[in-house]
Amino acid sequence: AIKAQDYELYKEQVLSKVDVFKPVILYGLEFMYSRDPLSYFEGKNFVAKVNQEIKKLTDSKLYKNGFMGQIKMLVFVKGSSKEICNLITEEIEKLPNRKNEIILCFGN
Repeated sequence: AIKAQDYELYKEQVLSKVDVFKPVILYGLEFMYSRDPLSYFEGKNFVAKVNQEIKKLTDSKLYKNGFMGQIKMLVFVKGSSKEICNLITEEIEKLPNRKNEIILCFGN
């Protein structure tokens, strides 16, 4: 196992072997959870956090061609009203070039 904290070793053993047809990371996954009911304001803030995290994931994929193959983010929202879930869905759909990378999961 190589930890990215040892950046010199990481560069030598991982980044030097990046190949467009054989990505180092096949699938980058990010999980986000909201377990408590969200208010309108909290829903908006949650979407902002989702956007921030998917941007980091997208940046990792684009970092070096062949570094990361695919990305997906699973967003779980539990206990929020239907109106807040609709708000979150609508706001996620507005995110540029990100709605296909985010899977929303709602529950009671």
